[in-house]
Amino acid sequence: MGDNYIAEKAKGFQHKAEKEHAEKFSSPGLFAAIEDISQRVVRFVAGGPVLPHGTKVRFLEEHRDLITVLQRTSRIGEVDQAGTAELRALFSSHPELGGAVPAKVINGPDWSGAYDAVVSHME
Repeated sequence: MGDNYIAEKAKGFQHKAEKEHAEKFSSPGLFAAIEDISQRVVRFVAGGPVLPHGTKVRFLEEHRDLITVLQRTSRIGEVDQAGTAELRALFSSHPELGGAVPAKVINGPDWSGAYDAVVSHME
């Protein structure tokens, strides 16, 4: 008798958990509400030697209109206009970043010397 009761209760709990997971995974914005793990792709122009895929860089807000790209402590480039606006929004919504955020190069350079970098403000 006790085993049957426990088995029935286990089925009920399993069904409830599966239903909750199905609802969660079927929602259209599963990760949209989780701001902490979001990643942004930012385009920047860098002169000098080619930056290989995976190179770590840092975006630094020098003033309102300029976000520079640093590799270690050297200034290597600037973020384009669209990326500047996006990073300014990130910096204003997350003041704890202090106007600087790490990134990794994922593409580039193209014919204009532009690179793409993934910014993950959880790094």
